[in-house]
Amino acid sequence: MTAGSGTRCPGARRWQAGLSLIELMVGLLIGLIITLAITASVATIGKQLRTTGGGINAAEEAQLAVTLIDRDLRMAGAAIFANSVATMCPSLNEYKNGATLYDRSSLGSAFAPVRITDGGSAGSDTIDVESSPPSTAGTFTAAIVKEMPATAGVLKVTDPRNNLHEGDLIFVAHPLPNTGGDPCTLIQVTGISGVCNDRSTGCNVLFGSGQSIYNPSNPNQAFTSPQTYGPGSILVKMPSFAYTRYEAKCNALLRHDTTISPSCNGSPSFHNSAIADEIVMLKAQYGVADAGSDAIASWKSASALAADEMNQVKAVRIAVVARSREPDVTAVTASAPTVFGGALTLNLSGTSVPAGKTWQDFRYRIFETMTPLRNVVWNR
Repeated sequence: MTAGSGTRCPGARRWQAGLSLIELMVGLLIGLIITLAITASVATIGKQLRTTGGGINAAEEAQLAVTLIDRDLRMAGAAIFANSVATMCPSLNEYKNGATLYDRSSLGSAFAPVRITDGGSAGSDTIDVESSPPSTAGTFTAAIVKEMPATAGVLKVTDPRNNLHEGDLIFVAHPLPNTGGDPCTLIQVTGISGVCNDRSTGCNVLFGSGQSIYNPSNPNQAFTSPQTYGPGSILVKMPSFAYTRYEAKCNALLRHDTTISPSCNGSPSFHNSAIADEIVMLKAQYGVADAGSDAIASWKSASALAADEMNQVKAVRIAVVARSREPDVTAVTASAPTVFGGALTLNLSGTSVPAGKTWQDFRYRIFETMTPLRNVVWNR
């Protein structure tokens, strides 16, 4: 064959178009890097959104908590102080189960509209608010028509509405105006004989000492000021009321009856009582007025309040601390927050945190309010 005839040599290399294996691997690596960068950006943005949203949620939860507590505090003492009981009973004698509970004690001390339990420097306080349904805020009265000596075990009364029943707890009060501030005496009705709504004869109301833990066998020994109640004195049925408790527990604000104790893991579950989430601390103080005044003279924690000062409590101030749901990457709260105008520095070291984190890795929102006890102020 002659040269240039177009015949290819058997060993000649053949060239093909496309990507080599190395080029494919480089492409995959670049794609992986871009994917990782996008994923990291999305994660960072998501973290920022959760942190920002957590702060907003914390503020909303704290504001809700303050609003709910403030609402109940404004009605505190309605069962006792929003009717004639506080006027007729400036002080109280009460005996129960072999012991004198109150001996000419102020009504506010015996039936405090608000009770604060001090949680200490690193713990939350507990607030118990005396409440009463509107239907039980009012009381009925019956008049004594015959003098009752201090050692008597029977009352001669007239009750036009026949509202007295065996087992009722009764305040026996002097007729108004009780200028001497003489105490009421709490007794329990153990029996009734006669027709109470008969204005001419009345009925006998029995309160035998051996039939009730509230009736002492000898009032002269039980009280330093045993009372003799003459005609015109009044029987006032003890109002029905209960205490509602607020406490920060299980990273939530709980509202429940004082007769139950919610559990974080057991039964009854705290979820049944939770009204606001991510609440880690609750602090409260009494506003104490000088004797004979309604103006707040000082603010005191529960542990600093003297027993005889309870009757001078005219207001309560509270601080609710909410925390972001998730911790930040680094510490974002450099110093402990303060409340009540700097009067109290919070110790958050006792709050529960995930492993490897501290209380300083969270963001906090604090809401405060001061609530006057209007039923106390208006009716004393």
